[in-house]
Amino acid sequence: MRNEWIDELDTTVEEIEQEEHEIVTPQLIKDIQQLKESEKPIRQKMQTPYGQWVPVKILAKITLPGPYKPYRVPALDESGIQFLAQCIKDQVDAGKNCNILLTGEPGVGKSTLMAHLVRTIDPAFSIDNIAFTLEDFDRIYSENPAGGDGVYPQVVMDEAAHSIYSLDFMNREQKLIVKNLTTTRIKRQIVYFCAPAMRYVNAHVRLFIHYWIHLWQPRVDLQGFARVRDAPPQLQSEFQRDRLWIPRFTLLFPQISDEWWEQYEQKKLEFVSKALSDGVSVLSEKYENRLREAIEKLHSAGWTYQQIADLFG
Repeated sequence: MRNEWIDELDTTVEEIEQEEHEIVTPQLIKDIQQLKESEKPIRQKMQTPYGQWVPVKILAKITLPGPYKPYRVPALDESGIQFLAQCIKDQVDAGKNCNILLTGEPGVGKSTLMAHLVRTIDPAFSIDNIAFTLEDFDRIYSENPAGGDGVYPQVVMDEAAHSIYSLDFMNREQKLIVKNLTTTRIKRQIVYFCAPAMRYVNAHVRLFIHYWIHLWQPRVDLQGFARVRDAPPQLQSEFQRDRLWIPRFTLLFPQISDEWWEQYEQKKLEFVSKALSDGVSVLSEKYENRLREAIEKLHSAGWTYQQIADLFG
């Protein structure tokens, strides 16, 4: 039985280069307007690649660019988080790792969507499994148990590390991720990897990515918007320069404001503050204290730790 989630691909059409950023067309503007004005979402079920049916709410249909042709995909509300979480869990239950790449400009919500996913998969997910350094990532990945049979170990390489360190850090991080994913695939872990754009991810890492989630803001009044792609094995070819990424659906997600998020923001801010202090050791203690005072004043004025971290990142 054919999986209904997999679209047929017309391989007779000349391949076009995939764009990293959305192409704003009149059709897309019309789709976004329909999405914004949707009041009565369609209740429906969607099937994961492993055959699980998950209840979702479809707000509209959106046309997204893809290889060979545009794709008309469902736009889900936050039920898309539950659907994507089930896709991830299905892959672990099938005896495989599941690696997720989140891309997008600073402030579009990569950390927020990551938090939604990890806590949907495991409501008891600890912020201790979020790594800000290579050493932390290596340790968490090594100490996590093997997945399967209802166990879904997760590790996050937080995007803050990219904001603080140089491109050399990203290269070293990706080498470490490739090493872990190559030598310990049997552990069946879920790994979240954030980058500003796909072009910053080297070809070796891209081979291990199962879901590519790109976050962007199509309108100033529409935040928390993500599109989800996968790279079905049956559509790949040895003649391609890169993998074929097929748009599957988009989803909307809300902001988070609870104790867990506050703890995460605090941990992120502590990392940013330490990294800045280490990087500006030539400054006097007087100026370091002023920096910390400025951070606390911003937080007291209503800034979230996430916003402060983005500012200094």
